[in-house]
Amino acid sequence: SSGINAEYGGSPDTAELFFTNDVKVLLEVLHRNIIDRGEGDTDRVYFMRLLDLVVANTEYEDHTHYKYEIYHLLKQVSEEESDDRESMSEASRILRKHQILAT
Repeated sequence: SSGINAEYGGSPDTAELFFTNDVKVLLEVLHRNIIDRGEGDTDRVYFMRLLDLVVANTEYEDHTHYKYEIYHLLKQVSEEESDDRESMSEASRILRKHQILAT
């Protein structure tokens, strides 16, 4: 698993420690890590869960950085024809939870 710790973006209190540019860079890093992980890689789900926490606990709606890229990546993962049901389910859950990604 990665050195990125879920505690940093896991709650609104810890998320306040990030500057907006930090959040933007983190979103790009998470996006890249999800792309780099193949089907069935447990880190892929881990990075999607971190992405969920960052969007949920930061002021993402103020800048919606990388929204298009994140939406299309999650949509692609959710619609994969594979045996990686955990990744597909997690991507679908995030898309349902964060409607802002689809707008």
